[in-house]
Amino acid sequence: MPIGLRSGNATRPKRRTTVFDSSSVLARLLQQPGADLVEDLLAKAADADRAIIIGAVNWAEVFPVIERKHGAAGLEHAHRFGGTMPLEVEPVDQEQAELAASPATGNSSRWRRR
Repeated sequence: MPIGLRSGNATRPKRRTTVFDSSSVLARLLQQPGADLVEDLLAKAADADRAIIIGAVNWAEVFPVIERKHGAAGLEHAHRFGGTMPLEVEPVDQEQAELAASPATGNSSRWRRR
């Protein structure tokens, strides 16, 4: 069997899932460095009729930053953005949060379970 193929999925094409954190959305909304990459990913997701995932906590982190920088008009823009872009806000449970922060995923070299 070729490397990388396991029985049961040999004929199924791989689907890549894109996951954003709050910094991705903020880069796009605030036109920060990386906004062009985020815009490209959003366009590709829309063209493929696929959602980009963002955790509920990450989505919630966007709004205080936008409000602090742009007030009520910024909040309205952020809500419109969320409603028109191919974003899917997903709940995150404790296990998922800990996995995302674990050293095994490369997301945190200092994370330790207490």
